[in-house]
Amino acid sequence: MDLSKRETQKYQQQVNRIEKRQIGSLIISMIQLDQPKIKQLIEQSIEDFESEYSTLQDFHISRKTQIYQSMQQLKAQLLDLNMLQSSFIDGPQEKEREFHEQKIARLNQLINQNYKTIDQKEVQLIKMQNSLSSLIDEYDLNINYIDQILQTIDSILYDEEKVGMKFFQKRGRVNEIIENLGKSTIKNIKLDLPMLKQIIQIGIKSNFADKSTYKQTQELLITLRKILVGELNKLNTDKIDQLEISINQLKSETLRLKSQLLESSQKLQIENRDISAITESKKRIEQELVILDEDLRLENELFNQKEAFLIEEVNELMEIEELLKNRELIQYIQEQQ
Repeated sequence: MDLSKRETQKYQQQVNRIEKRQIGSLIISMIQLDQPKIKQLIEQSIEDFESEYSTLQDFHISRKTQIYQSMQQLKAQLLDLNMLQSSFIDGPQEKEREFHEQKIARLNQLINQNYKTIDQKEVQLIKMQNSLSSLIDEYDLNINYIDQILQTIDSILYDEEKVGMKFFQKRGRVNEIIENLGKSTIKNIKLDLPMLKQIIQIGIKSNFADKSTYKQTQELLITLRKILVGELNKLNTDKIDQLEISINQLKSETLRLKSQLLESSQKLQIENRDISAITESKKRIEQELVILDEDLRLENELFNQKEAFLIEEVNELMEIEELLKNRELIQYIQEQQ
Protein backbone atom coordinates (compact mmCIF):
# COMPACT_ATOMS: atom_id res chain seq x y z
CA MET A 1 0.00 0.00 0.00
CA ASP A 2 1.47 3.28 -1.17
CA LEU A 3 0.97 6.01 1.48
CA SER A 4 2.02 9.57 1.61
CA LYS A 5 4.22 10.72 4.44
CA ARG A 6 1.27 12.53 6.00
CA GLU A 7 -0.95 9.42 5.83
CA THR A 8 1.81 7.27 7.30
CA GLN A 9 2.20 9.67 10.22
CA LYS A 10 -1.57 9.68 10.78
CA TYR A 11 -1.85 5.88 10.82
CA GLN A 12 1.20 5.52 13.03
CA GLN A 13 -0.32 7.98 15.54
CA GLN A 14 -3.50 5.90 15.57
CA VAL A 15 -1.49 2.70 16.15
CA ASN A 16 0.33 4.39 19.01
CA ARG A 17 -2.98 5.36 20.58
CA ILE A 18 -4.19 1.76 20.34
CA GLU A 19 -0.97 0.36 21.83
CA LYS A 20 -1.18 2.75 24.82
CA ARG A 21 -4.04 0.68 26.22
CA GLN A 22 -3.29 -2.61 27.96
CA ILE A 23 -5.60 -4.47 25.60
CA GLY A 24 -4.26 -2.51 22.59
CA SER A 25 -1.06 -4.56 22.20
CA LEU A 26 -3.13 -7.76 22.20
CA ILE A 27 -5.44 -6.34 19.54
CA ILE A 28 -2.49 -5.34 17.31
CA SER A 29 -1.00 -8.83 17.59
CA MET A 30 -4.35 -10.36 16.57
CA ILE A 31 -4.78 -8.22 13.42
CA GLN A 32 -3.34 -10.97 11.18
CA LEU A 33 -5.50 -13.67 12.73
CA ASP A 34 -9.18 -12.92 13.19
CA GLN A 35 -11.02 -9.62 12.80
CA PRO A 36 -14.33 -10.86 14.31
CA LYS A 37 -12.48 -12.08 17.41
CA ILE A 38 -10.92 -8.63 17.79
CA LYS A 39 -14.35 -7.01 17.67
CA GLN A 40 -15.69 -9.57 20.12
CA LEU A 41 -12.75 -8.94 22.47
CA ILE A 42 -13.35 -5.18 22.42
CA GLU A 43 -17.10 -5.50 22.96
CA GLN A 44 -16.56 -7.98 25.79
CA SER A 45 -14.08 -5.61 27.45
CA ILE A 46 -16.56 -2.74 27.16
CA GLU A 47 -19.28 -4.92 28.71
CA ASP A 48 -16.91 -5.89 31.55
CA PHE A 49 -16.15 -2.27 32.30
CA GLU A 50 -19.82 -1.31 32.15
CA SER A 51 -20.66 -4.20 34.50
CA GLU A 52 -17.91 -3.11 36.88
CA TYR A 53 -19.22 0.46 36.75
CA SER A 54 -22.74 -0.71 37.51
CA THR A 55 -21.51 -2.72 40.50
CA LEU A 56 -19.44 0.25 41.66
CA GLN A 57 -22.42 2.59 41.35
CA ASP A 58 -24.72 0.23 43.26
CA PHE A 59 -22.19 -0.14 46.08
CA HIS A 60 -21.64 3.65 46.16
CA ILE A 61 -25.35 4.38 46.44
CA SER A 62 -25.75 1.72 49.14
CA ARG A 63 -22.77 3.06 51.09
CA LYS A 64 -23.96 6.68 50.86
CA THR A 65 -27.45 5.67 51.96
CA GLN A 66 -26.02 3.79 54.94
CA ILE A 67 -23.88 6.79 55.98
CA TYR A 68 -26.79 9.24 55.58
CA GLN A 69 -29.08 7.02 57.67
CA SER A 70 -26.48 6.74 60.41
CA MET A 71 -25.99 10.50 60.42
CA GLN A 72 -29.73 11.14 60.63
CA GLN A 73 -30.08 8.71 63.55
CA LEU A 74 -27.18 10.34 65.41
CA LYS A 75 -28.56 13.85 64.80
CA ALA A 76 -31.94 12.75 66.19
CA GLN A 77 -30.21 11.33 69.29
CA LEU A 78 -28.24 14.57 69.69
CA LEU A 79 -31.43 16.63 69.56
CA ASP A 80 -33.04 14.44 72.27
CA LEU A 81 -29.95 14.76 74.47
CA ASN A 82 -29.93 18.56 74.14
CA MET A 83 -33.55 18.73 75.28
CA LEU A 84 -32.84 16.35 78.21
CA GLN A 85 -29.78 18.36 79.26
CA SER A 86 -31.78 21.59 79.31
CA SER A 87 -34.39 20.04 81.61
CA PHE A 88 -31.69 18.99 84.10
CA ILE A 89 -29.87 22.34 84.13
CA ASP A 90 -33.06 24.34 84.67
CA GLY A 91 -34.51 21.87 87.22
CA PRO A 92 -34.67 22.05 91.07
CA GLN A 93 -31.53 19.96 91.49
CA GLU A 94 -29.36 22.92 90.48
CA LYS A 95 -29.39 24.60 93.94
CA GLU A 96 -28.51 21.39 95.75
CA ARG A 97 -25.74 20.80 93.27
CA GLU A 98 -24.34 24.28 93.89
CA PHE A 99 -24.45 23.70 97.68
CA HIS A 100 -22.36 20.54 97.41
CA GLU A 101 -19.93 22.20 94.99
CA GLN A 102 -19.32 25.03 97.48
CA LYS A 103 -18.93 22.57 100.37
CA ILE A 104 -16.41 20.54 98.38
CA ALA A 105 -14.43 23.68 97.60
CA ARG A 106 -14.29 24.60 101.33
CA LEU A 107 -13.25 21.08 102.35
CA ASN A 108 -10.53 20.98 99.70
CA GLN A 109 -9.21 24.30 100.98
CA LEU A 110 -9.07 23.01 104.58
CA ILE A 111 -7.46 19.73 103.55
CA ASN A 112 -4.80 21.49 101.47
CA GLN A 113 -4.06 23.84 104.37
CA ASN A 114 -3.71 20.87 106.73
CA TYR A 115 -1.34 19.13 104.35
CA LYS A 116 0.74 22.28 104.12
CA THR A 117 0.87 22.59 107.95
CA ILE A 118 1.76 18.89 108.29
CA ASP A 119 4.60 19.30 105.80
CA GLN A 120 5.95 22.30 107.72
CA LYS A 121 5.72 20.51 111.07
CA GLU A 122 7.36 17.37 109.70
CA VAL A 123 10.25 19.46 108.38
CA GLN A 124 10.53 21.06 111.83
CA LEU A 125 10.40 17.59 113.45
CA ILE A 126 13.21 16.30 111.24
CA LYS A 127 15.34 19.33 112.12
CA MET A 128 14.71 18.83 115.85
CA GLN A 129 15.48 15.11 115.59
CA ASN A 130 18.64 15.83 113.63
CA SER A 131 19.66 18.50 116.14
CA LEU A 132 19.10 16.09 119.04
CA SER A 133 20.99 13.36 117.20
CA SER A 134 23.91 15.73 116.56
CA LEU A 135 23.92 16.76 120.24
CA ILE A 136 23.96 13.11 121.33
CA ASP A 137 26.85 12.46 118.94
CA GLU A 138 28.72 15.44 120.39
CA TYR A 139 28.24 14.18 123.97
CA ASP A 140 29.38 10.68 122.98
CA LEU A 141 32.42 12.09 121.18
CA ASN A 142 33.53 14.29 124.08
CA ILE A 143 33.01 11.50 126.66
CA ASN A 144 35.22 9.36 124.45
CA TYR A 145 37.84 12.17 124.37
CA ILE A 146 37.88 12.23 128.18
CA ASP A 147 38.32 8.44 128.27
CA GLN A 148 41.24 8.75 125.85
CA ILE A 149 42.92 11.45 128.00
CA LEU A 150 42.56 9.31 131.11
CA GLN A 151 44.08 6.31 129.33
CA THR A 152 46.90 8.39 127.83
CA ILE A 153 47.96 10.12 131.07
CA ASP A 154 47.98 6.69 132.77
CA SER A 155 50.21 5.44 129.96
CA ILE A 156 52.53 8.46 130.43
CA LEU A 157 52.65 8.02 134.19
CA TYR A 158 53.45 4.33 134.10
CA ASP A 159 55.91 4.48 131.20
CA GLU A 160 59.16 3.43 132.87
CA GLU A 161 61.57 4.77 130.23
CA LYS A 162 59.72 8.02 129.41
CA VAL A 163 61.83 8.44 126.28
CA GLY A 164 61.50 7.64 122.63
CA MET A 165 59.17 8.60 119.80
CA LYS A 166 56.16 6.67 121.11
CA PHE A 167 56.38 8.37 124.49
CA PHE A 168 56.46 11.87 122.99
CA GLN A 169 53.59 10.92 120.68
CA LYS A 170 51.50 10.21 123.82
CA ARG A 171 52.17 13.70 125.12
CA GLY A 172 51.25 15.15 121.73
CA ARG A 173 48.07 13.06 121.67
CA VAL A 174 46.95 14.62 124.98
CA ASN A 175 47.38 18.11 123.54
CA GLU A 176 45.51 17.07 120.37
CA ILE A 177 42.54 15.78 122.37
CA ILE A 178 42.45 18.98 124.46
CA GLU A 179 42.26 20.97 121.21
CA ASN A 180 39.35 18.78 120.05
CA LEU A 181 37.55 19.42 123.35
CA GLY A 182 38.00 23.12 122.70
CA LYS A 183 35.73 22.78 119.63
CA SER A 184 32.81 21.52 121.71
CA THR A 185 29.64 23.58 122.14
CA ILE A 186 28.75 21.88 125.45
CA LYS A 187 28.57 24.43 128.26
CA ASN A 188 30.29 22.44 131.03
CA ILE A 189 33.22 21.56 128.80
CA LYS A 190 33.70 25.25 127.97
CA LEU A 191 33.63 26.08 131.70
CA ASP A 192 36.13 23.39 132.81
CA LEU A 193 38.44 23.44 129.80
CA PRO A 194 40.69 26.39 130.86
CA MET A 195 41.51 24.80 134.24
CA LEU A 196 41.86 21.38 132.61
CA LYS A 197 44.33 22.72 130.06
CA GLN A 198 46.39 24.41 132.76
CA ILE A 199 46.61 21.32 135.01
CA ILE A 200 47.35 18.97 132.08
CA GLN A 201 50.15 21.20 130.80
CA ILE A 202 51.72 21.18 134.27
CA GLY A 203 51.36 17.41 134.43
CA ILE A 204 52.82 16.85 130.94
CA LYS A 205 55.94 18.87 131.81
CA SER A 206 56.68 16.53 134.72
CA ASN A 207 55.27 13.47 132.95
CA PHE A 208 52.72 13.42 135.78
CA ALA A 209 55.44 12.55 138.25
CA ASP A 210 53.68 14.84 140.76
CA LYS A 211 51.00 12.59 142.22
CA SER A 212 48.82 15.52 143.32
CA THR A 213 48.76 16.94 139.77
CA TYR A 214 47.88 13.50 138.40
CA LYS A 215 45.16 13.01 140.98
CA GLN A 216 43.73 16.51 140.42
CA THR A 217 43.70 15.93 136.64
CA GLN A 218 42.06 12.54 137.05
CA GLU A 219 39.39 13.83 139.43
CA LEU A 220 38.58 16.79 137.19
CA LEU A 221 38.23 14.54 134.14
CA ILE A 222 36.12 11.94 135.97
CA THR A 223 33.86 14.64 137.41
CA LEU A 224 33.39 16.22 133.97
CA ARG A 225 32.66 12.80 132.48
CA LYS A 226 29.96 12.11 135.09
CA ILE A 227 28.39 15.51 134.37
CA LEU A 228 28.34 14.81 130.60
CA VAL A 229 26.86 11.33 131.06
CA GLY A 230 24.18 12.77 133.35
CA GLU A 231 23.31 15.51 130.84
CA LEU A 232 23.23 12.96 128.01
CA ASN A 233 20.74 10.81 129.93
CA LYS A 234 18.55 13.81 130.68
CA LEU A 235 18.35 15.24 127.14
CA ASN A 236 14.74 16.42 126.82
CA THR A 237 12.57 14.95 124.04
CA ASP A 238 9.32 16.54 125.28
CA LYS A 239 9.16 19.11 122.47
CA ILE A 240 9.72 16.40 119.88
CA ASP A 241 7.01 14.25 121.47
CA GLN A 242 4.55 17.19 121.52
CA LEU A 243 5.30 17.98 117.87
CA GLU A 244 4.70 14.36 116.87
CA ILE A 245 1.35 14.40 118.75
CA SER A 246 0.36 17.63 116.96
CA ILE A 247 1.22 16.09 113.57
CA ASN A 248 -0.80 12.97 114.31
CA GLN A 249 -3.79 15.08 115.39
CA LEU A 250 -3.62 17.05 112.16
CA LYS A 251 -3.47 13.84 110.16
CA SER A 252 -6.54 12.49 111.98
CA GLU A 253 -8.40 15.76 111.36
CA THR A 254 -7.44 15.60 107.70
CA LEU A 255 -8.78 12.05 107.40
CA ARG A 256 -12.09 13.22 108.93
CA LEU A 257 -12.29 16.08 106.41
CA LYS A 258 -11.48 13.71 103.56
CA SER A 259 -14.30 11.46 104.71
CA GLN A 260 -16.71 14.42 104.54
CA LEU A 261 -15.28 15.34 101.16
CA LEU A 262 -15.88 11.82 99.87
CA GLU A 263 -19.47 11.88 101.13
CA SER A 264 -20.24 15.23 99.47
CA SER A 265 -18.43 14.19 96.29
CA GLN A 266 -20.51 11.02 96.07
CA LYS A 267 -23.73 13.00 96.49
CA LEU A 268 -22.64 15.47 93.84
CA GLN A 269 -21.55 12.62 91.61
CA ILE A 270 -24.98 11.02 91.90
CA GLU A 271 -26.67 14.33 91.08
CA ASN A 272 -24.35 15.03 88.16
CA ARG A 273 -24.20 11.48 86.87
CA ASP A 274 -27.01 11.91 84.37
CA ILE A 275 -25.69 15.28 83.17
CA SER A 276 -22.18 13.85 82.83
CA ALA A 277 -23.55 10.89 80.93
CA ILE A 278 -25.48 13.23 78.64
CA THR A 279 -22.38 15.35 78.04
CA GLU A 280 -20.27 12.30 77.27
CA SER A 281 -22.93 10.91 74.97
CA LYS A 282 -23.15 14.21 73.10
CA LYS A 283 -19.37 14.31 72.75
CA ARG A 284 -19.32 10.75 71.45
CA ILE A 285 -22.12 11.43 68.94
CA GLU A 286 -20.41 14.60 67.70
CA GLN A 287 -17.20 12.64 67.19
CA GLU A 288 -19.09 9.91 65.33
CA LEU A 289 -20.71 12.55 63.09
CA VAL A 290 -17.30 13.97 62.25
CA ILE A 291 -16.08 10.45 61.36
CA LEU A 292 -19.15 9.76 59.22
CA ASP A 293 -18.77 13.08 57.46
CA GLU A 294 -15.18 12.18 56.64
CA ASP A 295 -16.28 8.69 55.52
CA LEU A 296 -18.79 10.28 53.17
CA ARG A 297 -16.17 12.62 51.72
CA LEU A 298 -13.75 9.73 51.14
CA GLU A 299 -16.48 7.54 49.64
CA ASN A 300 -17.43 10.28 47.12
CA GLU A 301 -13.79 10.94 46.32
CA LEU A 302 -13.03 7.25 45.76
CA PHE A 303 -16.15 6.74 43.63
CA ASN A 304 -15.36 9.76 41.46
CA GLN A 305 -11.82 8.47 40.87
CA LYS A 306 -12.99 4.97 39.91
CA GLU A 307 -15.84 6.36 37.82
CA ALA A 308 -13.48 8.62 35.88
CA PHE A 309 -11.11 5.69 35.29
CA LEU A 310 -13.86 3.34 34.02
CA ILE A 311 -15.39 5.99 31.74
CA GLU A 312 -11.95 6.71 30.30
CA GLU A 313 -11.35 2.99 29.69
CA VAL A 314 -14.69 2.54 27.91
CA ASN A 315 -14.20 5.65 25.79
CA GLU A 316 -10.73 4.45 24.76
CA LEU A 317 -12.06 1.02 23.80
CA MET A 318 -14.89 2.56 21.77
CA GLU A 319 -12.37 4.78 20.02
CA ILE A 320 -10.16 1.75 19.24
CA GLU A 321 -13.23 -0.05 17.90
CA GLU A 322 -14.01 2.91 15.66
CA LEU A 323 -10.40 3.17 14.43
CA LEU A 324 -10.31 -0.51 13.47
CA LYS A 325 -13.25 0.01 11.11
CA ASN A 326 -10.76 1.72 8.83
CA ARG A 327 -9.49 -1.00 6.44
CA GLU A 328 -6.55 1.10 5.36
CA LEU A 329 -5.37 1.33 9.01
CA ILE A 330 -5.67 -2.45 9.39
CA GLN A 331 -3.73 -2.96 6.14
CA TYR A 332 -1.07 -0.52 7.40
CA ILE A 333 -0.73 -2.46 10.65
CA GLN A 334 -0.48 -5.76 8.80
CA GLU A 335 2.26 -4.43 6.53
CA GLN A 336 4.17 -3.09 9.56
CA GLN A 337 4.14 -6.54 11.14
